[in-house]
Amino acid sequence: MSSDVAIVTTVSSDSVSRLFGPAGAMDFRSSPGMKDEYEDPKAIFNKMKQKDVKPLPDINILKGSIYSYKNRRIITRWLRDVCGAFNLRSTTLCLAVQLADAFIVGSLKQLELQKCQLAAVTALWIAAKFEEMDADLPNLRKIVDVCDGAYAKENILLMEERILSFFKWYLPHTTVVNHVYLQLHLLNNPALIDSTKEAVVPAAVAVDVLVLDAQESRGWASITLRSTQTLQDCLAQLCAASRLLYSSSTSVFQLFGSDFFLAERLPHSTLVKDLPLDGKGSRRLFVCSSSSQVTATFAERGSYVILRSINAGFLDLCDILTQEVVTHVEFLRLYSYVTAFGVLGLALCLVSHNKDESKRLLEHVHKTLDISATQGLAVADLLTTKYKEALPTIREGNSLPRPGEDFRELLCYCFDRKLS
Repeated sequence: MSSDVAIVTTVSSDSVSRLFGPAGAMDFRSSPGMKDEYEDPKAIFNKMKQKDVKPLPDINILKGSIYSYKNRRIITRWLRDVCGAFNLRSTTLCLAVQLADAFIVGSLKQLELQKCQLAAVTALWIAAKFEEMDADLPNLRKIVDVCDGAYAKENILLMEERILSFFKWYLPHTTVVNHVYLQLHLLNNPALIDSTKEAVVPAAVAVDVLVLDAQESRGWASITLRSTQTLQDCLAQLCAASRLLYSSSTSVFQLFGSDFFLAERLPHSTLVKDLPLDGKGSRRLFVCSSSSQVTATFAERGSYVILRSINAGFLDLCDILTQEVVTHVEFLRLYSYVTAFGVLGLALCLVSHNKDESKRLLEHVHKTLDISATQGLAVADLLTTKYKEALPTIREGNSLPRPGEDFRELLCYCFDRKLS
């Protein structure tokens, strides 16, 4: 029976400011998605699958090895903490864990126990070179220091060459978080919008305006507009309701959805009477400055946009659940795209106030990419258990949604499958 891996590090709980990844780490510009209506998501998906790491057929081979369940948990959680301390992206964490997993599992008989941390931190350095901007890339000195000098620079460089040689210099860089991003991009689809045109529009129209405070908490302001006005005519009124300074370059979006909001950018020449009713039977608008729109945009496809600012809670939840996936050994048995589908489904169900909407969104992903809904449900159910266990240890956990007593029934309904 192998002994436990000993981690030497300068990272403490005080030095980790967040779970992992900087604010806004889910950045569509570094992840696969659809840029326009002519791109085929299934073609992108099939290319990604070619670069996936295959699941581990039997995780029991890790028992009693240098990479036992306990040792892997120690290493992956340490990598998560280092990413938090270095302010790295969640994509960096996922790739680092994937590289460390594949290399250490493939070297169980050749690698010494005390070299596991060296392999893990080197995998992190390689992953950062893929995922981080030059200004955010930790230098070799920082990599050495985070291990409190347990390894010299030469050790890191030799291990880097060893890992790259193991992969024949062709790294499998598609991870679960990339699949989560792609599936989120699928939700940016006007076909998923539930809207109707009002046959007879009254002279005065009620409009609900989404208001975000400094912490991006959501509230609504109801105003009345004349149906014959253009959005340009009432822009000052919309800005006032949104608590924004008036600007002619302000962008106006119509919102659709209950728990996940899809936004449609509207020309200022749009007449109020031409705004359709959404699935709630109302007209809901969001106003933001052009500068904040650039930083808030998560995905954009034509006039339809997923704005991070109004979906922050849901997107952050996807980040947290992805963290739980990469730190638990059970998920090594699954393809990353199936795991990603479970992450997406669980996140939707945790924020759900409209289970039919969540079901419609998951069905769209399931049918478009042909991912097994049964397997996705099994992942979501297993991940629910891990999420419940982690809640007390997650910072700001009190603000995170908690599964109710009938949560399994909700999962089954939204995935349209039954749990065995």
